[in-house]
Amino acid sequence: TSADDLLLGSGSAVDVLYDSYTMLLGETGIPRSFLDNGVRILFVLYTLVNLIIMLNLLIAIISDTFDKVQDTATNARNLELLQLIVEYQQITEDEGQEITFLWTVSARKEEDDDGGQEWQGRIKEMARVIHGSQKEVTERIREVKEQVTMQVVKVEHHLMEHVKEQVYNIQNDMQTVKAQVEEFNKQITLQVNDVKQHVTQELAEVKSILLQEKK
Repeated sequence: TSADDLLLGSGSAVDVLYDSYTMLLGETGIPRSFLDNGVRILFVLYTLVNLIIMLNLLIAIISDTFDKVQDTATNARNLELLQLIVEYQQITEDEGQEITFLWTVSARKEEDDDGGQEWQGRIKEMARVIHGSQKEVTERIREVKEQVTMQVVKVEHHLMEHVKEQVYNIQNDMQTVKAQVEEFNKQITLQVNDVKQHVTQELAEVKSILLQEKK
């Protein structure tokens, strides 16, 4: 391939597109005879992947810088205002004007991001999401705690009722057993008395028989 062919871009449509692509990247002097189609495809893929990586890196750097700027925007604005006030006071003092300034500083509650405010960066967005999640978790914990407390109260009440019922049943069983023991004692006493009477009668008969034999 001659130099004139390279300058004129003669060749197929693929060669023309490839030459245009390499010219965008700053390449103008590589002869086509040194590059086959496979090398060209690999070169194009490599440069495209490299371009995508570099663009992502650039976007990440810009996003990080934007987040840092947004995070310190309020402090920077207040600092600029204070510097402006100090500069204005110095100018009035240099001109010999006696002016008394009365500055008022008041606290202001920041509006939520959902209330029409612009996006404040990923850091503040993450802080807002975390703060909202903490509120939800705290509320959920409070609800779970209330539910657990109610369940504990119900279980305690159920256990107390069950214990009272068991105690009442035991007392009834004890009274029943006591009545049965008393009845058993009565029967034993009657049987002992019967045995005593029978033994007394037998002894009396034996004594009478002995007395008759002595006589």
